[in-house]
Amino acid sequence: MQFFQHKNSNFEFRNIEPWLAHEITTVLCAHDPKQATIATRLLAVPSYEDEQLCADWEEHVHPDLIVLWSSCHSIVMSDLQKMAENLSRKKNAYDLIFPSSHQEAWLRMLNIVRLSLAAEHQFCEQEMNDNSDFDLSTPRGEALAQMLVFSGMQQCLIS
Repeated sequence: MQFFQHKNSNFEFRNIEPWLAHEITTVLCAHDPKQATIATRLLAVPSYEDEQLCADWEEHVHPDLIVLWSSCHSIVMSDLQKMAENLSRKKNAYDLIFPSSHQEAWLRMLNIVRLSLAAEHQFCEQEMNDNSDFDLSTPRGEALAQMLVFSGMQQCLIS
């Protein structure tokens, strides 16, 4: 997979192998921020002693985050659908192209997925930093590999 930023400001991940395109799509589709387990983990009420602050969080911040994340998820799903429709038969690879206006949505969704995977598989910081020894045949190893791919995509989008 190669990354390009075009002069017209479009972002492109080019020559994505079919298995990797499938993996990216499957994981991003499966991590809809509206899902209860993800929302519970990412939208936990702050541990303030002040009940009014907690109530304000629930009333104002929580709903706005759900709307923001749902919007990001929709944008990313739309971009992934376009990628799925554009398999290059010549090179048997996919190209994911999206406008710079979608950059923030992609960064947010990639982050949501990484945080969700870390919570779901109970990774500690040391495990996420030391990725030299993980077993891809296990769900935890596969999740760590997914997190590394999404981290690399984020790095491309912010450089």
